Parts: sequence; C-alpha cells; structure tokens
Amino acid sequence: FDGRKPVGTVGYRIDGRKLRLRGLAVRRDSRRRGISRALIDALLEIARERKCRSLRLFTIRETGNEVVFRKLGFMTVTSRVPGDFEGPTGGPVTELEMERKVSGEQRDREFPASGRFVVGWD
Repeated sequence: FDGRKPVGTVGYRIDGRKLRLRGLAVRRDSRRRGISRALIDALLEIARERKCRSLRLFTIRETGNEVVFRKLGFMTVTSRVPGDFEGPTGGPVTELEMERKVSGEQRDREFPASGRFVVGWD
C-alpha cells in the first residue's frame, strides 16, 4: 500500500498441478519498483505449498507484457493469432501462453485454491 491505496494486485486459480495467474496489475505511478516481482514471488510460495509444478498465464504480445514476464522468469510455451479478435488498431494480435517452473522447498502454510490479493509498498 502507498498510504492506504493498494499499489498492486494479482489473482490466481489452481488447475491441477498448475497455478494460473488470472490478472496482475500495478498502479502506473508505482511501476519499476519490484512490485510485480513481489507478487510473482508470493504466487510461487502458494504454488509450492499447493505442490504445483508451474505458474501459467496468458497475455497478448502487442501489450508489451511478454518482456515483463520474461524478466520475471516466464517462457512462452504457445502462441496463436486468434481469428476472432482484433487489437485496438484493428490489426491481429498474438495470444501467448507463458510458463514459469516452480522449484524450491515449500513452507508450512495453507493457501486457498483460488484468490486475489494486493500488496503495498511504503
């Protein structure tokens, strides 16, 4: 939180042995301060506890998010150009599925199978 305002949020869902990231957002004036990394680190902890093998997400290449997620350890596993969707300029977009493997030891905490949480920075 920045004062009383959240600066970042993330949602997730457990799908078998995968934790699916269902949205990550960081307030524009709080970007480039490690908040996305902190949110992904929190998801990794949840994934370890739930014995997931990977974190997965979908994004659109043209948003520029592919670069951000690569810096956070994700790799593209599939890409496709959906025929039923156009970008804001009317051109095609490329949908990416990205994955980050989960490694390391788990901790003794319990997390729900789906959820949303926010993080704050002072």
